[in-house]
Amino acid sequence: MFGSPAVFMGRRMAFCVFKSGVGAKVPAADAARLIASGAATSFRPYGKPTMKEWIELQASQADVPKLAPVLSLALRYAKSSA
Repeated sequence: MFGSPAVFMGRRMAFCVFKSGVGAKVPAADAARLIASGAATSFRPYGKPTMKEWIELQASQADVPKLAPVLSLALRYAKSSA
């Protein structure tokens, strides 16, 4: 996506690296919860409009393992949508 590394389940993208963050596609309710909690922001690559199922995660190198639950959710969501 956008010329950046991405992870797919079949033909469905689960998440991608974009600039200094990770964009992940999760169920809309989970996206809203993560954004409301401050754990994520809306994913808006190149200033595009907000996408209700896409979130952006930011983490320092030491915090990368904390992203695993959200990335796992994105993988499960992509698999269920395939």
